[in-house]
Amino acid sequence: MTSNASIPWRFSWSWVDTLGSIVMVLAWSGAFVTITWSPDNHQQVLELGQCTTLWAQLGRPLMDLLYCQLFRGFQPQLQLLLGLFCLWCIGRLLSRLWRLEATESLLLLVWISTFPFLVNVFGFETGKFSIPLAYLLTTLAWVLVSRRSGWRFWCAPFLLAAALSLYQTSLNLLVVVALMSLIFGARMLPTLGRLLMLTLPGILLYGVTAEAARWILHAGYNTRYAAMGGPETPLGLLRQLKDIAGHYKHFLIPGHALLPPVTGVCVAVAFAVVLYHRPWSQLAALAAAAVGVWSTDLPVSGSLLGTGYRHTYPVVVVFAVLSILALRQCRQRPRLAQGLAGLYASTIAAFIVVDNSWAFDTHRLAVFDGAVAQRLAQSIEASPHHSAHQPLLITGALRPSARPSGLQPRGFDVLGSSLDNPGAARALLRSLGLQFSEPATARPGSCEALLPAIRPVVTSPDCTVVDLSQL
Repeated sequence: MTSNASIPWRFSWSWVDTLGSIVMVLAWSGAFVTITWSPDNHQQVLELGQCTTLWAQLGRPLMDLLYCQLFRGFQPQLQLLLGLFCLWCIGRLLSRLWRLEATESLLLLVWISTFPFLVNVFGFETGKFSIPLAYLLTTLAWVLVSRRSGWRFWCAPFLLAAALSLYQTSLNLLVVVALMSLIFGARMLPTLGRLLMLTLPGILLYGVTAEAARWILHAGYNTRYAAMGGPETPLGLLRQLKDIAGHYKHFLIPGHALLPPVTGVCVAVAFAVVLYHRPWSQLAALAAAAVGVWSTDLPVSGSLLGTGYRHTYPVVVVFAVLSILALRQCRQRPRLAQGLAGLYASTIAAFIVVDNSWAFDTHRLAVFDGAVAQRLAQSIEASPHHSAHQPLLITGALRPSARPSGLQPRGFDVLGSSLDNPGAARALLRSLGLQFSEPATARPGSCEALLPAIRPVVTSPDCTVVDLSQL
């Protein structure tokens, strides 16, 4: 790592920031106009509005503070802008820490701000600001620890604890950023030492505050504790590594719903260029970071943080660094460097198309869901038995053939409909103003007696049943 005195920490606006901001606008203007609504959002926004301490129960108390106090009205447009600002700050912090040149800084910035798996950050998780903020706090904590001394060093564990209180898999990003620092001049033992000095107190602070908040707020038992099974066994570790390899197959082989085909080609060409020059220490760091994206899954069986799919975003740092290394290796070969730069530009342009396509396709599906839900609500309200206290049971799921043309589901959580599951459908109907009670308040067997429903809506004096598969 370069010395503290030699690291230029003052920021000044440059052409890199201008061009990077233009790319951000191009990539996310569609999402800003349509605001990416997913099934999770319909359900979770309802819970956010009711402030049910859901996030404190799951070990993310700052999420409750953020949404129940600061963003009580959700305000997705503002959160999208704030999230993009956080990603811009991450790119600039890492560029200064790693002493990247202007072109390399731009490459890092556009990779981390357009990677299509940002849809996971801005869409599936509802927290359009919370997760980029958690990643920014994590990056800043590592930057402060890298300065090694002074009061700023002691602030770093508190920043990491705050990041984990927003999104626990910030730890994955920390591991990746630390390993990537080895490529840009940091030494192995000091880097690992600083990583331990940051993570040990940071995780301890996080654990104490998360459990204290859960106890004070009476948030309830964290059901994820029941999935923990102690240290991972060797066979379990092999299964985890196999699962990780399966995820990288989706990144690199054309055909993934969120990644354009040129992405895998870009990463493969960059890896071939780096491999040809055989910088073994850098390749080892890249390989370790590629696995480190899923670091929180590996040590504990039944990790608190879920499966690897939800942790995929930090891999963008690995891909960006690989691209930077390949560009450096081609400096003595101008034509190869130009070809590589063209490939990178094609990849970023494809990202922009994918990001906007996702936003507009999701908006089309949301319009369809809203129209269907309006018809369901009108049918329910037209029933002579309907009242605000009428129990409502929702079953089934929307058939793929019932979707609009061109809006078929593309995989896990990709182009999901709010009519794909009962929970999201209940939240959608509530958002339209329909009032009803839970099925548990019905007489025993009164709802089940209406099944199987042969129509989308079936009513009785004691219960109303909606069968989504009949839509």
